[in-house]
Amino acid sequence: MKKVFIFDFDGTFYSGEHKFDHVKNDIENNRRKFLGNLNDEEYYKICEENPKWEKCITGNDIVRNLLKLMKLYPDKNISIDEFYNWQNDFIYDIVLDYNQVINKKFIKDLASKYPVYVVSNSSLKHIYYYMDQIDVDPTWFKKVIGNEFKPEDPSKEHYYKDILEENSDVPNHDFYVFGDSVDSDLAPAIHLGMNAFYVSNSSNIAKVVETVIESES
Repeated sequence: MKKVFIFDFDGTFYSGEHKFDHVKNDIENNRRKFLGNLNDEEYYKICEENPKWEKCITGNDIVRNLLKLMKLYPDKNISIDEFYNWQNDFIYDIVLDYNQVINKKFIKDLASKYPVYVVSNSSLKHIYYYMDQIDVDPTWFKKVIGNEFKPEDPSKEHYYKDILEENSDVPNHDFYVFGDSVDSDLAPAIHLGMNAFYVSNSSNIAKVVETVIESES
């Protein structure tokens, strides 16, 4: 029976308590660039009026806040582009715990038997860099996708829909999505009738997938 597997990357192919310890600093040091079309007076006024802006850290939260600011200040030429372009040029400083990374033999074998996709909110440059760090080859996968945060749908749902269409011979309930974010990774999958699995420790993914395959065979 054919199955399709979709994995998030950050927090899914690797995990660990301290994995994102440096990401906050990366964002804080560059946040001003994400509203680069504003002068300083406009920027600090918006920060004062929107305190959540200076607290958002994840790409998903940053994009959602930018979309909110675009609606609140339609005359300020705010867009997602500055953040998206910065993220494409920047590699986050991730703390890797090699005791909590995905088993490379497992993921390679899985991808040789089933269609396996990676759908991430990170840029492809970032994904490829850290795949290399954990000895995972991006060519194993049917596709590796970095979210372009399209304003009409900044979520992963439209990417999941594309994957459904590419595998139209497979019913939605035979798609399996793994991620460490309920909001970003799992909710869009559940909405489309896919199976969704929360990842707390990347080294346990193989056991969960093997259980899924055995139970459905």
